[in-house]
Amino acid sequence: MKKVGKEKGITIWGPVDPPEKLGIYGSYVAVDWDNCIGCGKCVEICPINVFEWRETPSHPTSEKKPLPARELSCIECYRCESECPVMAIRVVFGGAPPWQKAVLSMMFAQIFIGIIYGTMFGPYYGLRIPLYAGWLVTVVGLPFFLATAIYFPRMGKPQDGKSSMDVTAVVDTGLYGIVRHPQYLGCIMMMLASILVSQHWLSLVVGVPIAFWIYSEIPKEEEGLVLKFGDEYRDYMGRVPRMNIVLGLLNYFKRESNK
Repeated sequence: MKKVGKEKGITIWGPVDPPEKLGIYGSYVAVDWDNCIGCGKCVEICPINVFEWRETPSHPTSEKKPLPARELSCIECYRCESECPVMAIRVVFGGAPPWQKAVLSMMFAQIFIGIIYGTMFGPYYGLRIPLYAGWLVTVVGLPFFLATAIYFPRMGKPQDGKSSMDVTAVVDTGLYGIVRHPQYLGCIMMMLASILVSQHWLSLVVGVPIAFWIYSEIPKEEEGLVLKFGDEYRDYMGRVPRMNIVLGLLNYFKRESNK
């Protein structure tokens, strides 16, 4: 389908020929307004109020439809999709809003440019011990950095036809059995590695604020995960620390020894 317009920033996919044919509203939480019967089930069960009502007079199936006005806030619990009686909703991982994508792009640039700079031209201040420490942090941090790509496709039970980020199960093994957010820890470790390897002031200026921002985002993500998985995630939070890798390793080996 083609993009034919927007309403409240939400993309409309057509063709559209009102009032009989309205198309699909939304990209990450997509609602087929032509199949939607306006029962309101999605509006009732959404835990974070993604949907708003819109009047659709003279449409054949209903006189009002749910608009996914806050689709980027979706926590991918899939309740609206699974409980829609006419299968008029499809939810896919939406990723970050534009400003967050820009920050993440800066993070990737800081990591890769800093490490490449330090490797090709040598560290800015020429200090060998921080350079070696940076390489050690790189080796340790890289698996954490890649954790979602490693574990989600196999253990997150993503839905058929969707990305590996559309998980439907709590991943609590491997690195996720050590810390709850290995991917965030990996990002912070790789930014630290970039600072140590490059030893350049620009890497420090870019990396430190982004590292604090990443950590500040974790509580908000966990609120969504609790809403999505309920007691299963609360139990996971009680067993595995958020980011403390030392405590996580101690708890992990303690659990393994008790098996």
